[in-house]
Amino acid sequence: GSHGSTFGGNPVACAGACAVVDILFDEDFLAEVQHKGEYFWKKLLALKEEFADLITEVRGPGLMLGLQLTCDGTDIPVIGRKHGLLFNCTAQTVLRFLPPLTTPIELIDEAVQKLRATLVEFQSRQHQA
Repeated sequence: GSHGSTFGGNPVACAGACAVVDILFDEDFLAEVQHKGEYFWKKLLALKEEFADLITEVRGPGLMLGLQLTCDGTDIPVIGRKHGLLFNCTAQTVLRFLPPLTTPIELIDEAVQKLRATLVEFQSRQHQA
């Protein structure tokens, strides 16, 4: 008919969806996600302290976190990509991070190190201008 879908209703897609739902409703998985969110939050708070003239607030639920900036940060993700970190800047003043729920703690640490290097470079560029 006129209604079709490449992945709609086939056995493989349905099995994948069931597996994802099983994982999401596992209490251990959700507790681990909450732990990672709190861990990431604390790491971002440390950056807020270090870059107090640039960052005013850490916000967001779980692993969907943002840093409120004091200035236009649209160039920061470009610098971040150079350091191997992907994120975006929304409303020109919020750096938004959306890592996968399965991200290991070690990658959060690595991301924070790369973010720190990104912010250092951004500030040095600001002072040169």
